[in-house]
Amino acid sequence: MIFLNERIVVLISQSDWARQQGLADQQVMPHHISLAPYLGALYPYAMRIIAKRTLREFWERDPTNLDCKGALEAWHALVAQADWQTPADVKNQFRHASFLTGNRVVFNIAGNKYRLVVKINYPYSVVYVRFVGTHYQYDQIDAETV
Repeated sequence: MIFLNERIVVLISQSDWARQQGLADQQVMPHHISLAPYLGALYPYAMRIIAKRTLREFWERDPTNLDCKGALEAWHALVAQADWQTPADVKNQFRHASFLTGNRVVFNIAGNKYRLVVKINYPYSVVYVRFVGTHYQYDQIDAETV
């Protein structure tokens, strides 16, 4: 129980949350409960991705990149529902993901035509988009420092 400005905020278990929502326990994916962005409101989430805007700007910037829009949106939707606690969890979901130092992961997008580099903070369930580009553009960067 947390007291905030004379209001009581109670964090509830996943099964209690599911019952309150009218869902059976087996229909609820593993998630965390967060108090953001409105203090006192409970929001279920798995991985938080910062930022989808970077992905959107990539396919909007150049019309030749529009073919990756569907693949990037699908990647975003899958990751938003994931609950990655270790690199093994990522590898179980994305077999072709490559791991770099500093918790960085490289994903092949749209049949390896594009590359997506992210940094994952596993304890806080946050995925930071560090780079998205063509395979050629990826070859021009240092994925461990970008």
